Amino acid sequence: MCSLILFSRHSLLASELLRSLLLELRPEGKGQAVVVVGVLEDSQADRSGVLPGQKLVAISDPIRPGSMWSLGDRPSLRFVRDIFNAMRNKDVELELTSVALYASFAEAALRAGMEFPWCA
Repeated sequence: MCSLILFSRHSLLASELLRSLLLELRPEGKGQAVVVVGVLEDSQADRSGVLPGQKLVAISDPIRPGSMWSLGDRPSLRFVRDIFNAMRNKDVELELTSVALYASFAEAALRAGMEFPWCA
């Protein structure tokens, strides 16, 4: 079984994220996770490789540019949306799992064109 999880970073305009990403809270262990459940086709997020099923791990700190806030195991959708709204005309950096953990692993890997030799 493979337990290595890679992350990807995406810097996208906050107003575009509000328009093009559908996020939900999903149970994870004893906590929760903010998960991408929809990406508007041909949006900036879609073109940068954001996929449904990816978990949002960290987001730009709106107070300290260049810093990231970890969402931990008790994230809030309202918190994420508030950051998108506060930074509406600025880029927001998102750190996401690089594969769609909440979709079929095989389906996510095929969509992303990835090979995982360490999992063999």
